[in-house]
Amino acid sequence: MNFYHLYRRWLISSSKDRSVRLWDLSPGGLGAPTCVAIGVGHTEGVGCICLSTRPSAYVEKRVFAFSASADKIIKRWALRSAMDLADTNATGNHQLQATHSVRGHDKDINTVALSPNDAILASGGQDKLIKLWKSDDLEAIATLRGHKRGVWKVAFSSIDRILCSGSGDRTVRLWSMADYTCLKTLEGHSASVLTVRFVSFRMPPPNTISEADILDNENASHVHQNSTYNSLQVLSGSADGLLRLWNVRTGECVHTFDEHQDKLWTLAFPRDGGYTEIADAATVDSTSTEKGTIESLGAFFITGGSDSRILVWTDATAAEEQQRLQELETRALAEQTMENDMRAGRFDKVSTKQGHVICI
Repeated sequence: MNFYHLYRRWLISSSKDRSVRLWDLSPGGLGAPTCVAIGVGHTEGVGCICLSTRPSAYVEKRVFAFSASADKIIKRWALRSAMDLADTNATGNHQLQATHSVRGHDKDINTVALSPNDAILASGGQDKLIKLWKSDDLEAIATLRGHKRGVWKVAFSSIDRILCSGSGDRTVRLWSMADYTCLKTLEGHSASVLTVRFVSFRMPPPNTISEADILDNENASHVHQNSTYNSLQVLSGSADGLLRLWNVRTGECVHTFDEHQDKLWTLAFPRDGGYTEIADAATVDSTSTEKGTIESLGAFFITGGSDSRILVWTDATAAEEQQRLQELETRALAEQTMENDMRAGRFDKVSTKQGHVICI
C-alpha cells in the first residue's frame, strides 16, 4: 500500500487477488473513500507497490505507479485518466492501463521504491539483487550486488543520492546512486531486516552530504559537527521485532526499541518524508481507547508487525532533556547547600541531607 499526501487524497493498494487499486480518499471533498480504478494483469499476488512522490507530478497530472508481484514482473501504471475521471465525479471503476512491463528478477520481488524526483525505480527480490530502472520506460540502469540473502526492503534518501536496503542476511546496506557501489554495511540485527527508512532532523540543502562523509567520517573535517545534515539516520525493523536507529555517518546503532513482540514489517511517517531526528521515543498502542488523530498524538512515525499491533511513536527527546537538566540543577543545588553547611560548621545537616557520613 502506498499513500500520497497531496490534500490527503490518493492511495494505491495491492493485493493477493493479483490486482492494484487506486482510491480517492475524499471524493468531491465529501463522502467515504472510493475505489476509482483497478489494474489487472499480474498472474500472482501483488506484494509491493509505489506511487509518484514528486508533488509537481500531481499538479501536472503526470502521475504513475509501479507494482511488482510473485510472478517476477514489474508493471508501470498511468494514473492520469483515472484521476481525471475522479475529478468529474464519474461513477464506476476505471480500468488502469499498464504502459510498460518487464521481468525484473529471477525470484519473487519483495519491494519497489521511487527516488524523490521520480526518475529512478529500485526493486529488490529473493534473488539477493537490487535493480535500478528508468521510471519512464523501465529500462535497466544497474544491478547492485552484495546481499547474501533476499532483499526485503529498499528506500531512497530524500537528502542525497543514497539508497538503503534491508535483507534476510540481517544487514542494512547503503548504496551510492552515483557509481552504484556499496558505501557501508550496518550490522547488528539478529534476524532478517524487513523494513528500512531514512529519517533526519530537517531537510538540508540538496547534495550537502558527500559519499566521503559516509565512507570516512574522520577525514570529513569540512562537515561541522553540529550541522543539520549530521543527524542523518536510518530506521530498520527486523523479524525479531526489534527496531534499530542507526547513525549513517558512523554506522553505529544508537538506539534499539523492543516494543513489538513479533516480526516488524513496516514503518511510515504520517507527514511523508520523515524529517525528524529520533534520539528516543515513546509509544502509543493503537488498541488504546484514547480519541484523537495521529497528528494529535504527536506521532513521528508508525510501525506495524505480525503481533497485530500498530504502534504510534512519539519523540521523548525534549522531555528527557528537560528531566536531565532538572536533575543537574537539583544536584548542583544540593552540592552548593552542602558546601554552605560545611563552611558554617553544620555537619549534622550535611550528613542528613546527603544521606552519608563525611569524615573530617
